[in-house]
Amino acid sequence: MPKHGIRMACYAKGKQMTPHKALLVPVKRITLHNGRFVWPQNVVLASPSSADLLPLGQLQSHLTRQIGVRARIERNAYGSYTLRVRRDSAIKHAQGYRIAISPVDITVFAGSDAGAYYGLQTLCELVRVHGRSLPTCEIVDEPDFRRGAV
Repeated sequence: MPKHGIRMACYAKGKQMTPHKALLVPVKRITLHNGRFVWPQNVVLASPSSADLLPLGQLQSHLTRQIGVRARIERNAYGSYTLRVRRDSAIKHAQGYRIAISPVDITVFAGSDAGAYYGLQTLCELVRVHGRSLPTCEIVDEPDFRRGAV
């Protein structure tokens, strides 16, 4: 079992590590920290962007179905929150994102609406794998190529 009981596939320097219980889509990098984030019974999902309302709504439904928490969505940039989505101009790839999970909150950083969407989908997968208690970590991901192909 990997450090802190985290069970997911990830890529480290281009090589896939053996997953114990994998995310549907592996991510580029996971840096584990000490501790756990436990979803409280009442959750605030916050973003100043209306473009994030769809993926936040999907996460809201997922949290209710998977772990039984009450989640509400707020369009704010500065109020209290359990999870906040922020735009970060340092993230250059349109579909890239960074998720910071601390013991007290979660922040999804993205350079664009698409990156925010994919970051929130990864968070849904983390809830599927870990339930109510997530490992504290930083996840960084972006596609290998600018354009997807089949």
